[in-house]
Amino acid sequence: MIQDDHLPSIVLRSESSSPDRSDPITRRNRVLEHLESRSGVATLDELVAALSTADGSDERYRLRIHLHHVDLPWLEDADKIVYEHAGGAVILLENQRGRS
Repeated sequence: MIQDDHLPSIVLRSESSSPDRSDPITRRNRVLEHLESRSGVATLDELVAALSTADGSDERYRLRIHLHHVDLPWLEDADKIVYEHAGGAVILLENQRGRS
């Protein structure tokens, strides 16, 4: 498992003010849990709806940007998901099913 302490400190500092106010590990685990509950496939919009803690469109927008630019690429680099940027599809890799 990849530890967050191996990432550049600039990334960790930016995550301290994350849009949904949860720590990055918890947020990424919630992404994996949601994918597991959806047979391993979801869209970025579905993840935003599932992870959003507020109804405000501004907060949902920030969460969407954060997932797109930080969390989903991190999970992809850790070989947990495939993120199809153009279509917004997020796919849990087969070797990760049942681990979240």
